[in-house]
Amino acid sequence: MPAPTQIQESRGPRARLSSLTSMRFFAALLVFFCHAGFVAFFNQPSYRDDFTSLVNKSGAVGVSFFFVLSGFVLAWSARRDDTTPRFWRRRLFKIYPMHLVTFALAMAITAWATAAWDTSLLNLFLVQTWLPRADIANMVNIPSWSLSCELFFYLSFPLLFSGLRRIRAQHLWRWAIGVTAAIALVPLAARLLPGAPLMPPIGGPVGNPVSQWETWFVYAFPPVRMLEFVLGILMALIVLNGRWVRLPLWVPLVLAAGAYAGALHAPYGFSLVAVTIVPVALVIPATAALDIGGRSSFLQNRVLVLLGEISFAFYMVHSVVMAAFGRLITQGALGSWATTGLIALNLVVSLAVSWVLYTYVERPIMKRWGSPRDARQAVVEPAVESRLVKVA
Repeated sequence: MPAPTQIQESRGPRARLSSLTSMRFFAALLVFFCHAGFVAFFNQPSYRDDFTSLVNKSGAVGVSFFFVLSGFVLAWSARRDDTTPRFWRRRLFKIYPMHLVTFALAMAITAWATAAWDTSLLNLFLVQTWLPRADIANMVNIPSWSLSCELFFYLSFPLLFSGLRRIRAQHLWRWAIGVTAAIALVPLAARLLPGAPLMPPIGGPVGNPVSQWETWFVYAFPPVRMLEFVLGILMALIVLNGRWVRLPLWVPLVLAAGAYAGALHAPYGFSLVAVTIVPVALVIPATAALDIGGRSSFLQNRVLVLLGEISFAFYMVHSVVMAAFGRLITQGALGSWATTGLIALNLVVSLAVSWVLYTYVERPIMKRWGSPRDARQAVVEPAVESRLVKVA
């Protein structure tokens, strides 16, 4: 999630990327199922092992999608008349109200009993991922660790975009390939860090622990995760400058499925981002191309678009709902059918709470305080004219 980025309406060929909005829901769903696999009361041994072995990397893919998507959408919707303070204001009002509400819910349900005051403050102010401590990063409301990275991205975006948009169009693909290569090399660089203390890799092979430093550097350190954000900006610039070679959406989706299967068996550090980053980076412009080209798809279904719109709230609240269920259910191991039903019930309740938070927290706050009143009346102008390369 990752903080999901709201896709803004513009004029001309960038009127609305509704298909990409829908894809946000599927990315959040990947994170949901990953977390479901590690909730304590889903503990029927054989079912847990089978389920967890299938979904243990889905959360990493979902987060990576959101980081790339953030860069893509912010570059895509950049305004010529925007200012840095105005941009920061929109982004802060996008993430902080939802973060504060879910932080309070998490503290009220479970975290009050386990989180120290200093750890809670680090999470409250979204600086928890700057320390190589998994217990701090995942304390209170687990998904908020990605907002710590997103906040760093948002603060850096005006300077980043100012520099990246100066790259000549014919060199954009080279830059994208270079950033992708850097992402692939991150796990190798992480092995230069201290080898202790050790922590078992979540969902990783039993008996193959990795260092806490390595896990933090590859998965949570904001400057490292910014590489995915930069890749998203570059993919948007490739499309905007007419350098995107249109691919049918099924092609990167098939590549993503193959990469995910590879991630389940890859060395832990590479499995988190490096193995899946290429199809993730290709899925986003391929999805956006559906709307740019005026082609219809199931992703434009109103229900899916609505689910995409509430996906940020869903991403932020689902762990809180799981924690609440965990306090209610105290018996021993559940059977596979009971566990499946419980996962489904968690999903339904999480979506219902998400709709409430989106309707009564996120949307009204963004409408009222997301930008100065004069800016709300301004005409949005594309930063760059959009055109797609047409392939015969």
